Amino acid sequence: MKTINILFGAIAGMALCSMPAIAKSVETDGTPMKVMSYNLRYTNKIDTAENAWAARRQPSIDMIRDERPDIIGFQEPRADQRADLIEDLGDTYGFFSAVENGADPKQCGHVAIMYLKDRFTLLDKGHFWLSPTPDVPSQPEWNATDRQYRVTVWVHLYDKVAGKDLYFYDTHLPYKWADNEARTECVRLNVARMKENAGDSAAVFITGDMNTSWHPSDKRREGLAPYFEWMSGARESAPVNLNPDTYSFNGFGGGVPKDSWNLDHIFYRNVTPLEFNVVSSEKYGVKYISDHYPITLTLTY
Repeated sequence: MKTINILFGAIAGMALCSMPAIAKSVETDGTPMKVMSYNLRYTNKIDTAENAWAARRQPSIDMIRDERPDIIGFQEPRADQRADLIEDLGDTYGFFSAVENGADPKQCGHVAIMYLKDRFTLLDKGHFWLSPTPDVPSQPEWNATDRQYRVTVWVHLYDKVAGKDLYFYDTHLPYKWADNEARTECVRLNVARMKENAGDSAAVFITGDMNTSWHPSDKRREGLAPYFEWMSGARESAPVNLNPDTYSFNGFGGGVPKDSWNLDHIFYRNVTPLEFNVVSSEKYGVKYISDHYPITLTLTY
């Protein structure tokens, strides 16, 4: 066992992003792990040619097999895409969404988690709605103009390699610019549920399309503040960023890239970050495997 101090990474993130940093020493046995967040773009009839899911399915699977993340948080997979993920990756990965937990598919929030079955044992699982009544099917209130069901799913896993357990959450926040209050309240709810389930000492992750960046020019950024008060952001604190000039949102190449396009995030607690990456390779057969690039965090804990 050795102690790795991540103070330097936190200070660097603070200087770059003026973020509330959480700097701490954590115990690690040096066993690496990789987690991924991937908004794979829902099946949409307006997406044609290589932007259609039929064209992106195999490239997405090839990317996952190439990256081999230990745990993945997905956003936007519809029923056909969930079935495709299970068919293509189910031999290797366990799968969980709110539908598997009994939610109505029309109210499931379209988020899911996959985890390597040979590494992890599923100890517990659950979901809740991002609303003032999170334990019953409901939509965000808080003056939200985005009237979709928003859900967070979570799993409690035992890591057979590290000999430890962890909690992994995946979410997708309201997307409209006007919904800052709703996003902030959704994040507060996520943090409250993580604290309730995991406590202060467990390794905890939350991934997702948060529909806001942490860039100082982004007027929506305040919605992320409750995460940063209790956790650290992978993009902001990892000592190595393999692709710092690429934003996680790409819009299938439409629009002019801007600092506010880093919509996708991985937040963590009680682990040591090693490397952050935006997976933007075009080697999988299409220019864009989604309108968002997957992001990864390699870590030890």
